[in-house]
Amino acid sequence: MTGILLMAFGGPETRDAIGPFMTNLMGREPSPEVLARAVEKYDRIGGCSPLPTITGRQAAGTQLLLREMGYDLLVAVGMKYWRPFIGTAVANLVGEGAGRIIAISMSPHYSRVSVGAYEEELAKARKAFPNATIQLLSSWYDHPGFLAAVAEKIKESLPDFGDRKPFIIFSTHSLPVAHIESGDPYVSQVQATVDGVMNLVGEFDHCLAFQSKGHSPGPWLGPGVEEVLEQLAAGGREDVLLVPIGFVSDHMETLYDIDIAHREKAESLGLNFTRTTSLNDSPAFIRALAEIIKNRLV
Repeated sequence: MTGILLMAFGGPETRDAIGPFMTNLMGREPSPEVLARAVEKYDRIGGCSPLPTITGRQAAGTQLLLREMGYDLLVAVGMKYWRPFIGTAVANLVGEGAGRIIAISMSPHYSRVSVGAYEEELAKARKAFPNATIQLLSSWYDHPGFLAAVAEKIKESLPDFGDRKPFIIFSTHSLPVAHIESGDPYVSQVQATVDGVMNLVGEFDHCLAFQSKGHSPGPWLGPGVEEVLEQLAAGGREDVLLVPIGFVSDHMETLYDIDIAHREKAESLGLNFTRTTSLNDSPAFIRALAEIIKNRLV
């Protein structure tokens, strides 16, 4: 039997889990100040992260659709920084009879920060289960179904602007510039996604911007979303549609960084700001995942 493993970053599913999750993420226990800031942010988005629940729905929906397509597969979820951890998920799939496991990063674009971390966990799993074949699908940034699902979200948002054409900001997580200079394909893959989506939605002024910059030293990818918002306001633009192109599920980076921080910035500049809803478990995205998996089974 073949098992499918959807791998995601993870997130605390309860308020009490915020501290342990931050410890896993940081590799050490957070200071009281850092933990307090994290708790405050989570409180503003409902007290926890919806990402584990959403990824579970993505897995269930994909498994159901694949079975309707004639593929009897087990689809499970494994997280890097929270339960169920990737190693545990692999063990469960093997225990249920999966001799082959196809692991898929739920980050559509490869970077060694995200997908590279998943690769490390899969390497441990291969040592623990040498009789299982564990394969990695590391990126799917240009799959037609994924591009169509994003384009659908953009088209759903356009009525918010009436007969006006908004400026579209495609946002994704920033990374240290040094990673890109060392050969990481992240930026080129994200740009390819943007180009593919724009081919489906037509002509709009648009750009790629970066968000949620970390604290590591050295320059990070830019321009930042807030910098672009300032430039648009200074240039007389009024309508802005943000598309979180690098994120397929709602979590801190969409619900706080975009919906709260970026929205507050945009409104302070007098901009009419909207973002597309996340793909989450939308039917178009579930179809895309099923097609991506089906293609890998051949």
